[in-house]
Amino acid sequence: MTHADLLARIERFLSHTDMSASYFGHRAVGNSKLVKRLRMGRTVEIATAEKLLRFMQAEMAVRKSKARRLLRRAPEGVFEQRGPMTEAPGGSPEQGATA
Repeated sequence: MTHADLLARIERFLSHTDMSASYFGHRAVGNSKLVKRLRMGRTVEIATAEKLLRFMQAEMAVRKSKARRLLRRAPEGVFEQRGPMTEAPGGSPEQGATA
């Protein structure tokens, strides 16, 4: 894996998780300046790159697991997609009504 590949994976991960770069570095390898330095062109050893990749994989697995648990606990129909809510004559919202 090249430096550019690693940095691209980290950037995608940060974007997907809304995790800050410094928090990511701190959590993954105990170095809050890691991503800043990678962005400046510094490289990391293979062992550090492997730690970063393992951290990202584990974090995504945890997040998926939490999402599944939330979906299982949600009342039926909460996450169903429906039409836009609009104001019905009389003041109460009506499903799919048009103005």
